[in-house]
Amino acid sequence: MTDHYQYRYQNKTSWCKAYCICCAVLFLFGNLYFLWTPPFSSSSYVTTTTTTATTVATTDEEEFHSVVNKKVTKKLKDSVASNSATDEPDESDRKNGNDAMSAEETHADSLAHNPAFSLENSTHQYHLQGPYKKIYRSSHPCMPQNIHISQKNNVHVIPTPENESHFHNQTTESALCMTVSFMLDYQKCAPHQVKPKLLYRQGFHPEQLGYFDDPKPLQFNFTSSSISDTTTALFFQSPWIYHMTIPNVKAGGHRYWYRIEVHDIKGSAQQMKRSRSRSRSRRLHGSPIRNTTTTTTTTTTTTAVEISTNNSLLVGTTPSYSFLTAPLPRTPTSIALVGDLGQTTNSTKTMARIFHDSLESDNNKHPTTLLIIAGDMAYADSDPLRWLSWFEKMEAMTESLTMHVAAGNHEIECDTATLEIFKPYEHYFRNPNRIAEADVQPITEEYKQSLWEQSCSTPSEFKGHYNYGNAFYSFQHGYGHFIVLSSYSDTTVGSPQYEWLQYELEFEFDRTVTPWLVVTFHSPLYTTFLGHNNETQALQMKESMEPLFVQYGVNLVVCGHDHGYMRTHSLTTNGTIDPSGRSPVYLTLGAAGNREMHSKDFIHKEQEPWVAVRNLKDYGYANLRITNASHAILNWVRDEVSKQGPDDKNVWIVNKHYQS
Repeated sequence: MTDHYQYRYQNKTSWCKAYCICCAVLFLFGNLYFLWTPPFSSSSYVTTTTTTATTVATTDEEEFHSVVNKKVTKKLKDSVASNSATDEPDESDRKNGNDAMSAEETHADSLAHNPAFSLENSTHQYHLQGPYKKIYRSSHPCMPQNIHISQKNNVHVIPTPENESHFHNQTTESALCMTVSFMLDYQKCAPHQVKPKLLYRQGFHPEQLGYFDDPKPLQFNFTSSSISDTTTALFFQSPWIYHMTIPNVKAGGHRYWYRIEVHDIKGSAQQMKRSRSRSRSRRLHGSPIRNTTTTTTTTTTTTAVEISTNNSLLVGTTPSYSFLTAPLPRTPTSIALVGDLGQTTNSTKTMARIFHDSLESDNNKHPTTLLIIAGDMAYADSDPLRWLSWFEKMEAMTESLTMHVAAGNHEIECDTATLEIFKPYEHYFRNPNRIAEADVQPITEEYKQSLWEQSCSTPSEFKGHYNYGNAFYSFQHGYGHFIVLSSYSDTTVGSPQYEWLQYELEFEFDRTVTPWLVVTFHSPLYTTFLGHNNETQALQMKESMEPLFVQYGVNLVVCGHDHGYMRTHSLTTNGTIDPSGRSPVYLTLGAAGNREMHSKDFIHKEQEPWVAVRNLKDYGYANLRITNASHAILNWVRDEVSKQGPDDKNVWIVNKHYQS
């Protein structure tokens, strides 16, 4: 080799060595950087448009101050032609098509970054759409999905000299547990392969809290008939369903942040591409918690620990979400009330308005802190995939807004193989203060054949054996004591539900702590709408439970089932108007936008004397703002800009049972 070529060879070799050394140094510093990045300091929110997907990493403080704009940009864009839509679109959607999508999204961006952004003043229609799932799924095979949060118990006020007589005092100490529910893919993320971990902390406090209670996941099998061929059975195996507890959070409207991580504990979860998953997950979300410490809590069934995850592969993680804890007793409360929601484009308009009203902003000093759905959530009708698509649409809201639900007829969903009922409803939700595990018995084949249209899916009139679990329960939230009942369980005198209700009203309800009493169930006792009038379950409940409502001073009864809006005057038994105002006011809120649209018509063309307002033209939800112990304000929040039916806004409801 000549000197010339030997020099070139040696020079080239030197450059290669230098290049390798530089790469090694960059790799080392890069890994050290991501290794020491705190898990909550690199939360990622994703803003999506029709052509791009951008990941924006921010600090928690930046994230908090921009969360309204970020989330409104991401989730309130027009999605008339959304690829995830599962219900039949309405006529306006067919006319609009996809052509205006880009312009609508551009307009949504400009509105979202405007502090005076208001859906009421906008000339465009907004919808709630699913968040980041499709973007992250490739790099996170065990992405937690369908997240929703709920209260687990009542606010426990710890007596102190400062709060013995003043619940609203800022020094009040309180304890509250929350439930975070989510799902994991049943094939890739089996419990023997992966373990979820819930990380949480209050506000911007620098200390990290790792929480892990080794939950036992739920799963169910479901068999249904083919829509086109009723002789063909369709089999469904649900995702792994987790209900994890955040223990002992501080009640009173405090903001908590949480994130769900999923770790491969076997090191072999479906032989996933380790290097790609590890590098992408760390770059998006930082490294796991490193130091292991154990702490005790006052909750006997859970243990709070900080978990070491150095030796496990992160195969799924969410961005950092936040929620506001329940208000203290005897403090103002804003609640969203809705029924028969479904998942049409009209439904997503209603979702968007509820979500918008739950965001803190300069124009919204009293954000909604609770969503109550009076039955008929997903309109799955024994199609299990429709439950998943509904949760995906709702997740943008329910990851941060507490949601509690009641059983409607569309939740009955009989398994055609076992004749079991309420299986998806009982597995997917964890309502607060569960009395006992669900007591559910299958229906008989003879009863199935006697049902409406011989359907075991959504019979309009139904009575089955279903007690406890998610069937009926109660909880406290600010000024309110809320009771949720099941129209499709036994309500006769002496039944488990009746006995529990009577005990709850007699011994658990204390008007000095929670002055307002609100009852929710699906099938209304009074209706002005044609279609569900004089149904068995409503007549039976009216005979047995209405006297209890009047006797114990229920302020408001919230129902769905009829697809319209109705508010009555104060009614005593048998629909007699109570001039004293001490009897319940009845609300029907079934006009949230489901695919069955509005009820057929009114029973009578002329409005009944006991009806205050009725509407069969618009979709929307009711916002109840309990301002103090004696007064609450009700607003019927309609979706459409051009509203057709009668309005019902700024209605003051007076608590005649409150003694100052």
